Amino acid sequence: EIFDRLFTLFDKTGAGTVLWREFLTGLAPITKGTADDRLQLAFELFDKDNIGALEQTDIQMAFRAINQTAAAMGDPVFSLDQLAELVETVFESVDEDLLEGNANKARIKYTGAISEFVNHPITESYLSQGG
Repeated sequence: EIFDRLFTLFDKTGAGTVLWREFLTGLAPITKGTADDRLQLAFELFDKDNIGALEQTDIQMAFRAINQTAAAMGDPVFSLDQLAELVETVFESVDEDLLEGNANKARIKYTGAISEFVNHPITESYLSQGG
């Protein structure tokens, strides 16, 4: 499923093919991107409906995937408590115009909230460890 999502993300023209240039452009955020770029890509991979918004559980799953990749590479990881606190506090503190849905099924428009996640004290502490 992850490869299907990557293919869809890389196929910017919607032609059903990924040209070499599109492939390299798609890989750039993964290999050379900023924390914002990488987080944007992770959220896009979990946005199966391509609506630009994710629920808390989807965002936690994106961070868990980041954790698994970091662990496989021997890099520092977030604790599960840190992940839960990070996502919960961003959902509580983010500007209301970035939220949609109701309190039971709220989604965050992640593109506008990337900086909230990256600049959160938990993320800053993680990134300062080399994550």
